[in-house]
Amino acid sequence: MASQHKLRRLAIAGIVAMASTISLAATPAAHAAVQATLYVSPGGAGSSCTQSAPCSLTAARDKARAMTPSMTGDIVVSLASGHYFLSSTFTLDSPADSGTSPHKVIYQAATSGGAILNGGRQITGWQPVAGKPGVYRAPAAGLRTRQFYVNGVRATPARSDWLGSSDFSKTATGWTGLQAPFTSMGSWRNTQDIELWGYTRWRSFRCRVASISGASLAMQNPCWTNAAGAWNSVAYVENAYELLDAPGEYYNDETEGYLYYYPRAGQDLSTALAIAPVRSELLKVAGTATAPLHDITFRGIVFAYATWLGPSGTDGFVETGKNVHLAGAGQTPVMVPGNVSVVHARSLIFDGCSFRRLGGAGLSLGTGSRTIRVLNSTFDDISGTGISIGDLDRAPADDLRTNDIQVQNSIVEHAGQEYQGAAGIFATYASGLVIAHNTVQHLPLDGIMVGWHGPSYYQNNVIAYNKVSDVGNLLFDVGGIHTLNPQPGSVIHHNYVVDTGRAGDPLTAFNALYLDNNSSDLLVEDNVVDTYYDTWMSMWHNNATGNTVRDNYVRKDWVTCARDGQVNQFGASALCDGEHGNTWTNNVVETSGWSSVPQSIIDGAGAGA
Repeated sequence: MASQHKLRRLAIAGIVAMASTISLAATPAAHAAVQATLYVSPGGAGSSCTQSAPCSLTAARDKARAMTPSMTGDIVVSLASGHYFLSSTFTLDSPADSGTSPHKVIYQAATSGGAILNGGRQITGWQPVAGKPGVYRAPAAGLRTRQFYVNGVRATPARSDWLGSSDFSKTATGWTGLQAPFTSMGSWRNTQDIELWGYTRWRSFRCRVASISGASLAMQNPCWTNAAGAWNSVAYVENAYELLDAPGEYYNDETEGYLYYYPRAGQDLSTALAIAPVRSELLKVAGTATAPLHDITFRGIVFAYATWLGPSGTDGFVETGKNVHLAGAGQTPVMVPGNVSVVHARSLIFDGCSFRRLGGAGLSLGTGSRTIRVLNSTFDDISGTGISIGDLDRAPADDLRTNDIQVQNSIVEHAGQEYQGAAGIFATYASGLVIAHNTVQHLPLDGIMVGWHGPSYYQNNVIAYNKVSDVGNLLFDVGGIHTLNPQPGSVIHHNYVVDTGRAGDPLTAFNALYLDNNSSDLLVEDNVVDTYYDTWMSMWHNNATGNTVRDNYVRKDWVTCARDGQVNQFGASALCDGEHGNTWTNNVVETSGWSSVPQSIIDGAGAGA
């Protein structure tokens, strides 16, 4: 077994080195043969697409389509700096959108980070609201959104203070026991838009009100019937005009056609950039199973200001885990959609892009995504999952499998802003996955999660050289790096995991490294875990078998595993060695400072290392 692991590690080193070469090679377009450069600008018009007469983004796409059948070099679409306010999703769905290997169609910002694909609507015309000190409103007829930003800062839906577990009692149809300030809720405006949310361990829930009678709230269905079995307490009441009482809060009155906002200190609404996202998709790359799109690159582009309206409907948001949630009375599990989405595509590159201020998942690499590289990119301020990889079909045809995806040298932070069960990076079913040299931080639940329910085609996945920190800062059953199900040939190595969970909380499954249900056949070695108040490794249940955990460096040797006929037994790692075919050896405790070997692992982990 040791020799097999060594061979596997050598192969992994080659994969990571090769991916780094791809990253470096992907950046300088000047060295590749360029057949044509098409120039676009936010105010572009016509079809010339020249530097002196730039066209629109869609016009450049259509012109590129006419050129791809006879490519002799790359076709570059150069985006001038500015906000490209999208009237519809920018879509690549024609076979003519593909390059012809080795030549690519490249959409790139003329200045990296300067071109912003913006799915929002600018809100202007602010006036103070009589009788509501500090609050302003602006006309917003027809606006439907779940987010609002002022000068790039996310506003909070008007909400209550944090509620204790005794504030509401659960009933068959919703909640009862209305206390101040909710005793008059029945007379509030737009009661059908009032939303309650809460969470249970790793799951979050959001449902809107159907009706109010006395001290009782009936919630909308099927949201409530889907959630009631697991949702036990309310964290906040929000999206109510009557709760608009603190700086940074907003309320969108769809009936009246006005957006209300209480500015933060220093925000001048006469000059501020106030944007409400209205598009659910900014970019859609959609081939077909028989004709996948391919050989397309996106470089230096910012994808920003998108929403997702699903939770505003009667389904609400009833999470089963990792932002997988239930739709309809039939309780169909679905994933939070990506504001940038890819299906049936191969040989795609996202290099130096930014995904931020988004209301769904940031980037979704869905069905039939293969040989895709996400390099040198940032993901920040996202309502759901940062990067979502795969779909919920655990036994697809071979050509529909998610395979050979690499996420490298990227930063993923502040995901799960609204749907708190999110992971920074989440792969459902995947093989040949490489997640390496990323910084993943400031998250309510997991950092990196690979695996979903039921055995599937997972194999040869690599999670290496990542820095994962400040995760599990709200929910429970946390994994800094978290897996599910057998993943033969897969390795977790040279990661630095620090600060998972919350100091001072009772022990509620805050795990730096977490081999969850049925995780088997993994090698976990040469990682550094810097935490004193949680388990550095959890190997959940007796169906986790054939794993090797060795040569890791930790502050405190405190783990959980299945032993002595029981699951989730706490103790030193040596007590788990040999249980259920798992090997735990040579894991080193260093209580203060780090010696040279773990320090070199720390120095080599994360984006830019």
